[in-house]
Amino acid sequence: MRRLAERGHRRIAVATADRDVNSDAEFLRGYQEAVAGVGAEPLVIRLPDSRDNGDQLGERLLAMPERPTAVVLAQETLALGLYRRLRAHGVEPGRDLAVIGFRENPVCEHLTPALTCFRVSLEDYGRRLGEIVLERLSASPPSPTHEVWPTTLVSKESDPAPSREWRAGSRKQWNPEIVEW
Repeated sequence: MRRLAERGHRRIAVATADRDVNSDAEFLRGYQEAVAGVGAEPLVIRLPDSRDNGDQLGERLLAMPERPTAVVLAQETLALGLYRRLRAHGVEPGRDLAVIGFRENPVCEHLTPALTCFRVSLEDYGRRLGEIVLERLSASPPSPTHEVWPTTLVSKESDPAPSREWRAGSRKQWNPEIVEW
């Protein structure tokens, strides 16, 4: 959030799953704290997690009378449909809307512009999950585990500052008459 706020974004959306999974709850909590910390306006969009729901996310963003200038995706694969839907309406990801994905994912490596995201060691993550399972099997009763994994920002091209025209509130690139529901 700090990166987006430093670049001039004040209306920053987050797209997260519509189910209550611990990692999504933690992601949302972090988003809410970060948005409050930079004085940005919170906007949470909950939808089912799938590649196809990136299209649905795009429709929701395009239908907003006051759209965000940036969106952070709890599931980076949403970027596939989001990019497609935005472009179908003349909105360019990485120019008109900054996009940041949660995790560096090979499925998203061919997106243009390249998706800014976070790197986490899946090997270390898998090893630690195995350790937790073994600890729980030997403990009676098993104790709850709460860990937050460190991530490293992988800066690419999808999250620039909002364009002056976009920041000024111009909606000339979007025609609400061609939105498909």
